[in-house]
Amino acid sequence: MSSGSFSVDRELCRGTGLCQAMVPALFGRTDSGYPAADTGELADERSVVLADEVAECCPTGAIEVFRHDPVHE
Repeated sequence: MSSGSFSVDRELCRGTGLCQAMVPALFGRTDSGYPAADTGELADERSVVLADEVAECCPTGAIEVFRHDPVHE
């Protein structure tokens, strides 16, 4: 099972709210309209996929998603 994390570049973010509109469970917003967190953990594959979809739609490319695939021994 994959997990991951994401980061939001506050310098690139313009506060359009698209991320929060697409997946409010992952991307909350502050009162000023910007993402509530600069980083976040993604506990399962479904969350990673959703975050990837949001990152692809971000108009400024401010969201980056990192996959943490388990190591197979």
